[in-house]
Amino acid sequence: PFVAVDSHGACGVYLGWEWSIGRLTIAADGSRGVRIQAGNRDDFRTDLPNGETFEAPPAFLGAYAGDIDDAGNSLRKYLFNYSMPAFLRNDPGFPKVEWNAFAATGKSQGSWDPVESKYYPFIDDIAPLGFEEVVIDIGWWGDHGDRDSGKITGDPADWPQGMAAAAKYAHARNLRFGLYDNRSEKLTSEQGKRRRIRGISHLLHELQADFYRSDCTAGPVLHGVHGPDQRAHYPEDVGYWTTKGLYEVPDAMYAKNPSFLWEDCSGGGRIKDYGVARRAAKIQNQDRYYPIDARQSFYDSTFAMHPMQLAALDGSWADWQAKGSVYEFRAASMGAAGSDAAIEAADI
Repeated sequence: PFVAVDSHGACGVYLGWEWSIGRLTIAADGSRGVRIQAGNRDDFRTDLPNGETFEAPPAFLGAYAGDIDDAGNSLRKYLFNYSMPAFLRNDPGFPKVEWNAFAATGKSQGSWDPVESKYYPFIDDIAPLGFEEVVIDIGWWGDHGDRDSGKITGDPADWPQGMAAAAKYAHARNLRFGLYDNRSEKLTSEQGKRRRIRGISHLLHELQADFYRSDCTAGPVLHGVHGPDQRAHYPEDVGYWTTKGLYEVPDAMYAKNPSFLWEDCSGGGRIKDYGVARRAAKIQNQDRYYPIDARQSFYDSTFAMHPMQLAALDGSWADWQAKGSVYEFRAASMGAAGSDAAIEAADI
């Protein structure tokens, strides 16, 4: 949620609204200037019990001299200093160079079903190349288990040694290990938030993952309803309490475990806002994986987001993909570098 108003490349202003839910309006009059407003929707309403404090989603306003590129340069300084996790500022080792093993470990090209038999040789290939992280994406599980326990387990047929063994193998080769989960919870309820926290905690503690990757292929990450057992009581406040719940989950994780890291995919950049940017190590920028799309979306998004958090994920499963494509890997190396290539690392 961002708008910039540029005056003939000489100066301008920009306004950002931090949450996914809300409204930006702009009205212009050639003789009197421009009016910009950010806030909740006009029909927003909610109830507050005694003692509860209403949190107004924050916004920022900036002015700049120059053209729209100067606006982006000004904004990125603000985002770096005030609107990203502190470890990204304080640890020069970030952003990490990651390989998402979605394609390279799939049973077939484009498969949503990764297998252990391809994982271990793949790790041996990429570790000597200087990659720093690997994440196992969609389809590695056999059972999501009881919703309250959050104990998702690897598919025993495809991952007979289990995910903790996969993490240990990556760690032994100096690679950080991430796991993806896409279970949808109603974040307008305390129960839904607790379930997501337990699920993430299971990935980190029992399965030895270093970070959690979210997504929405099995239901929205940003999900809530209204009703007597929910914090939202009206259709008009579902978005507010859902978004607040989304942010409260990583906040709780960071409070329990300062080394916690969140990687935001959520359907390839659909939740790409400033509330996420305050909390996520990486934000996936788009979900097409073609090099030209990675470059175009990265260029567009860096006017409004900080590039060190944007993962221009690249590396398709298409038949046209050239082995060892320099263009492809350069496209994947922008921002928070991330590859999803189906080619073998040895072919690079």
